[in-house]
Amino acid sequence: MCIRTVLYGYEMTDGNLVICQSEASVVREVYDRYIAGETFQKIADSLTERGVTYFMDSKVWNKNHIARMIGDKRYAGEDHYPPIITADINDEALMIKARRSSTKTELPGITELVKSKLYCGVCRKHFNRKNKWKTRE
Repeated sequence: MCIRTVLYGYEMTDGNLVICQSEASVVREVYDRYIAGETFQKIADSLTERGVTYFMDSKVWNKNHIARMIGDKRYAGEDHYPPIITADINDEALMIKARRSSTKTELPGITELVKSKLYCGVCRKHFNRKNKWKTRE
């Protein structure tokens, strides 16, 4: 399996890192859609459905591709990369990403009530719901 050695949106030309215009338009679209409120998965699904090439012949996108793209400051011109987006757009996207990742889901009042009253008959501990990765209550 090959991996990209140059960040999506860029290419090497005569030993120099330059913007690949076809990929750069996708990068701008991803940032615009994310700032407009779309999720990583929705953006990735859309790019896959449209057949946008990610690398070589791969036209499959996933939410991790999008998340890494949003979290990468090189798109705004850091580390000697030519800027594809402005620093303001990058900062806005990073703030939205931080806000979304730290948002705790509010449980309905009835769920909170049941959780506070439900105990195990053997050990007398509260019952807790576990997600499928068993990392959170």
